[in-house]
Amino acid sequence: MLKVPDSKTAEFSELFENHRLHNSACNIYFQSTRMIANKARILNRETFRDFYDGKLMDIELVSSPIDAFVPAEDSERLFVTNQLVPEYVEIAKRVTLDDIFATLPPTNDAYVALKENPDKLDAVLDDIFIHYCTFKYLAQIDIIRLRMYSNLTPLIEYVVKEVSLKELQGFLTSKKTDVEKYEKYCKDIIFNPDINRSQKFYGIAHDDIPAFDVVNLMMRLVKNLVFKTDIYIILGIYMTMSFAISDIATKKNDDSPCVAYVRDVLSKL
Repeated sequence: MLKVPDSKTAEFSELFENHRLHNSACNIYFQSTRMIANKARILNRETFRDFYDGKLMDIELVSSPIDAFVPAEDSERLFVTNQLVPEYVEIAKRVTLDDIFATLPPTNDAYVALKENPDKLDAVLDDIFIHYCTFKYLAQIDIIRLRMYSNLTPLIEYVVKEVSLKELQGFLTSKKTDVEKYEKYCKDIIFNPDINRSQKFYGIAHDDIPAFDVVNLMMRLVKNLVFKTDIYIILGIYMTMSFAISDIATKKNDDSPCVAYVRDVLSKL
């Protein structure tokens, strides 16, 4: 059992539940990005970045991915764009056939395709909408993750100050791992791309921080979970590791309590 004072239980519970919601939103945006990325058919991402990124990214994202992209009824495509959502409507107002001919170079694939067949305008607008959503979704992930770190600061600070190496060693009575238990307790609180990044980063040594296996550590911690409050501390431990990466990478080791905790506690488990 990892002790959580009664005075902190309600606060950590609220932080934990908010984190789950934020993490769920990140995963939705991430999976949606994976679904739509590279699905443009005429106007490619480079063309969007060069000619339309500055013109369209001021459009506010208000529709959820599930509203913006709906499952296709045919077997050739995974989804179709919803041309009725506000973002698509605004893009269609700004990006007309005349605008495209005035903006793109005559050798561009989209320009050539529309000169040959103006009826392909809807397909080009679909591509532009896909690229717009891809970059908006990635930006939303960054915004949400910054909010997650900010919201969890009290939990991270508690872990760094109050959860000692001795306490964690006493908690890890079993060295075994349990994949099912890990999935049950961590799938809602860990952003998959982030743990992949952490695993890769800590898989090699950094100055006086030896290499260690992040996933194995998390699985061992969860394996020994007994009380509901244990997961609060486990989340705090993971976020401490994740938060420390930027300081380690930029050589701010002496100034960061999180880096010291990774070096002096977590890397020794």
